[in-house]
Amino acid sequence: MKIVRSLKTMFILGLLLIPAVALADVGPKPGMSFNIEGFNSIKATIIGAEQIECKDVNCSDSSILAKIGPQTFNCVQEDLKCYSLAYDYSDYHKVKIKFSDGVTKESNIFQTLGFDSKYNLRVLEDRLYVYDASDMAIFDDQPATDYDYNPMFGNQAKSKLGIFYGALFLTLVIELLTGLIFLKTKKKPLIILIYLALANFISLPTLWFLFPLLPISSHNLIILLGELFVVIFEILFLYLFCRKHLTIKEIIILIIIANLLSYWLGIQVWTPIVN
Repeated sequence: MKIVRSLKTMFILGLLLIPAVALADVGPKPGMSFNIEGFNSIKATIIGAEQIECKDVNCSDSSILAKIGPQTFNCVQEDLKCYSLAYDYSDYHKVKIKFSDGVTKESNIFQTLGFDSKYNLRVLEDRLYVYDASDMAIFDDQPATDYDYNPMFGNQAKSKLGIFYGALFLTLVIELLTGLIFLKTKKKPLIILIYLALANFISLPTLWFLFPLLPISSHNLIILLGELFVVIFEILFLYLFCRKHLTIKEIIILIIIANLLSYWLGIQVWTPIVN
């Protein structure tokens, strides 16, 4: 009875905490990648970089994009890339880079292009210039190159699939271990773990690759809708195939606990990887 009461308490807390933790898991985050151009014209090296978030078009109310969990901004000189990842962006941005010769250059103000925004970052004599990577009419002396730099895994992956596979693996490990403990405690057949894994193999790719295509300007809203889909889908999936072994109440408790742990442990794992 104590176990049941504890699970009920966790379930209630889970419902209250879902909005707060929905943005802190290993799900997709909006990102920006910058292909650095014109860097060979200077001899200095990059020693620091910041992305400035602006609330208005004049950038009169601005703040630095903070490094919180997976949220970050970095420039990798060897790859001629800068990249950022965020829980959510402001509408306007600037990039500031500090060089080893003591010079700090700041870019023009630019807007978010989409969920995965791609830009060119031109290093000029006295400033930086950021523009849409698809616009090749501004500077035509250097063609576009591969923009698919992965902010989570650096040189270990050159596409979004790399980070997705890492997120899928981490999610499966956390949720299957949670399911194992839950089923052992309730003395339920462990074959249910197979269906829990199958549910994740369907829900996570949908979250990562379909929801970012929604014509919604708010990144947070896209992610929140995606997370709600994941929870509801996994509950219905387990109910469809496992209702002979689990009640709907037990399924809801299992899915809520598994996803909450996935959210919380996910950010604990990603933080040292990024920072």
